[in-house]
Amino acid sequence: MTATETETEAPVAGEVESGRARVRRCLIEPMAEMGFQRRKGSTVADHDAMMAKIEGRLGYMTERGLAGLREFCVRLAAGGQVPYWPPIASVLGWAWSIEAPPPRDNAYVQSLIRSALGAEAEDGGWLVELYRTARRFGPPPNRYSRVEMQRDAEESARRRARVRQKIEEGSASGDDRAWLAAWHRDLQDALAMRRQDEGAGE
Repeated sequence: MTATETETEAPVAGEVESGRARVRRCLIEPMAEMGFQRRKGSTVADHDAMMAKIEGRLGYMTERGLAGLREFCVRLAAGGQVPYWPPIASVLGWAWSIEAPPPRDNAYVQSLIRSALGAEAEDGGWLVELYRTARRFGPPPNRYSRVEMQRDAEESARRRARVRQKIEEGSASGDDRAWLAAWHRDLQDALAMRRQDEGAGE
C-alpha cells in the first residue's frame, strides 16, 4: 500500500479542523497504519512526546503539504524491513522545505528581521528583500547576498515607480497591481515585526 492509498477519514463538510487534527489525520495516523514504529531506543513516552511536538509544530501545513511529507518519509524508508520514524529534526526540516511556516510563526524570520541586520535593511531600503530571503529559509545573509538584496531593492523601487505611473495613467494590469500589493503587504509585515520588537523593549 502506498502513501497516497492510506487516508483516514476527512472532516465532515462545515467542520473546522484544527492544525493538530490535520497533522494526525494526514501524517501520523497514515504512517502508523503503514507500519512506522517508534525509533529504536526510544520509550513510548519519548515517542508520544515527539508526536505531540510534530502535531504542534506542523499544524500550519496544508493537507497537500502533509501528504507530500508523508510520501517523502515513505520513500526514505523504502527497503528497510521495519520503517522507523525519522528524528524530529529531520521531519521538521523536510516539512519546512515543502511548506515554510507563516512568517509570524517562524522564529528564524522574526529573529533575522528584529536583528541589527533588520535595522540596517530598514535604514537601507531593502527590508522587504531581507524579509523574503528569510521566508525562503536562506542562510543568514553574507556580504555577497547583501549586495544582491540591495540590487533587488533598487530594481523593486524602479518597478514600483513604473507601476504607480501606470496606475495614474489607467494602464496598470492586474499583475502590476497584485505585485505592488504583495510588496506593500510584505513591507507592512516586516515593519510590524520590527515595531513589535521595539515595543517589547520599552
